[in-house]
Amino acid sequence: RLLMRTLNAKNNKKKKYYKADIWRDWARLFDALGGPDRVTWATFSSAAKALVDVEEQALAALWTRADDDKSGELGRGEFQRCAYSIQVQSWPSLEGDELLKVVATLNASAERLHRCGGNWFKIFRLFDDDDSGLMSYEELKKVLRTGYPGLEVAPEAVTDNQIRGLWRGLDDDLSGEVSVQEFMIFFRRHG
Repeated sequence: RLLMRTLNAKNNKKKKYYKADIWRDWARLFDALGGPDRVTWATFSSAAKALVDVEEQALAALWTRADDDKSGELGRGEFQRCAYSIQVQSWPSLEGDELLKVVATLNASAERLHRCGGNWFKIFRLFDDDDSGLMSYEELKKVLRTGYPGLEVAPEAVTDNQIRGLWRGLDDDLSGEVSVQEFMIFFRRHG
C-alpha cells in the first residue's frame, strides 16, 4: 500500500486507461518506471526502492506472485492482475444475513426508483453505464451512490465496506469485471 500511495503521489501524468480505476491505479507503477510494457526484476526492484523504503523480501514475494509464467519479466497486465487480486482479497466477505440485507436494500431501491426490483437484468443495465456488457467496481459503486437514475443507496444503508464485500462476492474469478450472467446468477442465488 505504501508503494502505491507513493506512486500515486509522485506520478501526476494524465494518461488514458481502459480498465477500471483499480486497474488504472496499478498501471501507474509502470508509468513511474518510464512506461515500459515489460520490466525485469532488476528494473522493478530498483525503481520500487527508489520510491519507498521497502524490504527486498517483500518485493521479491510480490514479484514471484505476479510473474506467474516465470518468464523473468513482468508485464503490465500480469502486475495489474496480481495487484488487483491482492487488493480485492483483502476486502471483507459478505455472508449470511449481512449479504441478504445488502441484496434486499438494492432490490428495494431498484423497485422504488425503477419498478424493476427482482429483475436483475434491468438492474445490471443500470450499473453498466458504458454498455459494455461488463460491470466494474467503479460502475457498481457509482450507481449505488448516485441519485436517479442511480439507486440512491445512502452510506448508512450500505457501507463502503459492504460494497467492497459485495464486489468481492460478485467478482469471484478476480477478472476485474462482472458479466451480466455472473451478476444475475449471484443475485438470483442471494436475492
